[in-house]
Amino acid sequence: MQKPTFNQKNPCVCGAGCRLRADHAKREDRILDGDLLITEKATLKGRIVKGNITVAASAAGTAIRDCFVEGDITVLADDVQVMFCTVDGTVTLGAAINQIVALCVAKEIVLDGAKNSVILKNRAEDITAKNGHAVYVIENVTDNLTLTDNNYLIADCNAAENTVTNGNANENGNNLMDVDARLPVGADEKLLPHTDKDLFVGMPRKSGVADPDCKTERPLPTYVNTRALCAKVVIVPPGAYYSDEAWSFPKEASD
Repeated sequence: MQKPTFNQKNPCVCGAGCRLRADHAKREDRILDGDLLITEKATLKGRIVKGNITVAASAAGTAIRDCFVEGDITVLADDVQVMFCTVDGTVTLGAAINQIVALCVAKEIVLDGAKNSVILKNRAEDITAKNGHAVYVIENVTDNLTLTDNNYLIADCNAAENTVTNGNANENGNNLMDVDARLPVGADEKLLPHTDKDLFVGMPRKSGVADPDCKTERPLPTYVNTRALCAKVVIVPPGAYYSDEAWSFPKEASD
């Protein structure tokens, strides 16, 4: 892969499935000075980016992990992971499907128009989810949580100083309702899970999970088994999966 170049006037373009990793690089080699535009599926791991990152719609399947970003991250593509990152600015998930931002620290996290997408276990001053469909906002810590105009929304176990909700439909979770409330008799329909039966209709099936720690995608059972041996929490990026592999969990993971 040809080494990319960076300057202040024009962003670096990362395409052709490039992999920008810095696991064992010197500190000066880990620094990307300027904005980064990702135009095709790529892996960005262990980098310091002195600028903004934009994941174009053509870069589906991109993974950004273990990075420090001095600007913003804007995601416009399907099936993108932003995980274990520190971001001085805003992480934005745009109108695409199967996006996830997890275990990050940022000034602000915004989901606007995304479908089947997740904001999980982050810390940010402000977290906003709006205009989404099948949105999951789970176990985040924030000063301000804003949830507006989403359909099929789960917001649960978020620690927020202030919460604003408006215009949501088919909602569940203790940030949206009193999950312990009960009617004098019968079932409370509001507490029942709301499921979009058509969510995965027509959605492309994925045979594996993009794992930045290996050079190829891992079949879903292999990914889960491997992660379960070395992590307390296994996060599977959202999407529709299929696998020909049999499921079997190692004893260490099942314990």
